[in-house]
Amino acid sequence: MIYGAKLIAQALHDLGVKVIFGLPGLPVTDIAQEGLYFGIRFISFRNEQAAVYAATAYGYLTGRPGVCISVGGPGVFHVMAGIPHAAANSWPLLVLSGSSETHNGRKGAFQEVDAISLLTPHAKLCLRPPQPDMIPKFVKDAYRTAMFGRPGPTFVDLPANLILGTFDVERQALSPIIEAPQPAAPDKKIREVVEVLKSAKAPLVVLGKGAAYARAEQQIRTMIERYGFEILAVNDQG
Repeated sequence: MIYGAKLIAQALHDLGVKVIFGLPGLPVTDIAQEGLYFGIRFISFRNEQAAVYAATAYGYLTGRPGVCISVGGPGVFHVMAGIPHAAANSWPLLVLSGSSETHNGRKGAFQEVDAISLLTPHAKLCLRPPQPDMIPKFVKDAYRTAMFGRPGPTFVDLPANLILGTFDVERQALSPIIEAPQPAAPDKKIREVVEVLKSAKAPLVVLGKGAAYARAEQQIRTMIERYGFEILAVNDQG
């Protein structure tokens, strides 16, 4: 059996999160508390807007998603200020907000807000786990999406019953995400490939229809004549 808040904090710890920004309040306070047990520092603010701006600055300075937690309702509206801010600047940000219990959805629960619909136009990814065993995967997907490709904000809506409940869920260890893949190979690797091609005894060039679309015939012909490659033409059927 595992406490929901611990499950969330455990996922953040596995992913390499070192600090959480936020404002204490139910039901997310316990996420911060459980994070402390894993050695994750919690920095508290007096307003969610300040907390999310600090998280965006952390993402900008470290290249890793700044993590911000907030309560639901008004907390979501306050934290929203940092989401388009992070999107416009391509800063990695992960926002975790509490919300009303799953069984109270669309019933006018206390401070209920449809945060997913509200934030989807402004974030790279918005998720709401429907059951506790999916929490680690959803947190990882949001963290990874914030960091990979063009960095930006992601959001996970966490129902209070999933945060404060205790569940029979197996431990799902997540692999830490060390760094995002680069958009291009390192110069050193490109040079190594060039050297291999130069020393190849029977180099072969395989071209697809993209070369035709790009009208790159002259550039390709120049390369072939210079290096003496042999061309194998490949059509759509392979």
